[in-house]
Amino acid sequence: MSFLYRSLDIVPQEIAQDVQVEDIPPMTVVSLGMRGGYSYDNYINGIAQLQAWLAEHPEYVVAGPPRRFFYDGPFVPDFLKRNDIQIPVEQR
Repeated sequence: MSFLYRSLDIVPQEIAQDVQVEDIPPMTVVSLGMRGGYSYDNYINGIAQLQAWLAEHPEYVVAGPPRRFFYDGPFVPDFLKRNDIQIPVEQR
């Protein structure tokens, strides 16, 4: 599980013994904002859209595994849920 913070000054006040906190260096990503349920099919569709964009922009190469960010809890109806899919990239 990952969390994004707007500032480096924001840190958890308490960390459970079995939780590891790791800072990830800044990266460049291609990103797709999506609305709808958090199903695997929606994830695969989003990845396909990002891969199609990358195929049209050969100046970028994939630099890591995809990441997905979920913004709404389980009680939000699927049609209102928001998420982002990102693929880390580097310029060739």
